[in-house]
Amino acid sequence: MKKLFNLVEVTLAIAVVGIGIAGVMSLFPVGFQASRDAIGDNYASCAAEQFISFFSRKCNDPTDLGSGKDFWETYISWDNGTASNFADDVAGSILTTIPTAADETAITFSTTAVEGNIYPDSNASPNPQLYRIKAGSSLVIDFHATVRIWRSQLNGLWIFEDNMDIPHAIATRINIEISWPVEKPYASREKRYYTAELFRQAE
Repeated sequence: MKKLFNLVEVTLAIAVVGIGIAGVMSLFPVGFQASRDAIGDNYASCAAEQFISFFSRKCNDPTDLGSGKDFWETYISWDNGTASNFADDVAGSILTTIPTAADETAITFSTTAVEGNIYPDSNASPNPQLYRIKAGSSLVIDFHATVRIWRSQLNGLWIFEDNMDIPHAIATRINIEISWPVEKPYASREKRYYTAELFRQAE
């Protein structure tokens, strides 16, 4: 007569299978999070590359953007007097201060979801230091991030055997922070940082 499994053996078998399934299931959240991080990193790096390419292309564009100022004078630094006297230079609209979470909540962004779209705030005079990225469709948003831009001085450059701090009228460092998702408080978001050093050609 064939021996059947008793209740203890069946219970132990179910327990072993259950432990195995639980172990496999515990890996799913880790995999999903890794996938989300990879998607975010990809979108963030592509967006940063677009911004850096834009600044690199426009920083020496002599086109008058109004009031006799070109791109550099409008957004980085404007010579308000003697060219060799950097003390009288006027800061452009991209400041050296980092936009805060309060700055972000104080402005209104478009709610339209367009694949790979980068857009400023919808005010009449947009803040040139804050942008939004929304990638996806009206049904599914793959990536929704805030872009913060500020500039900083190039310090400690060794030029002609001299340690120099370069004024913004000659060169600047553009800093870009991309944080996501925007639905989370700023302190809880994923953040990536990118920089580019820009030099103005001599006129």
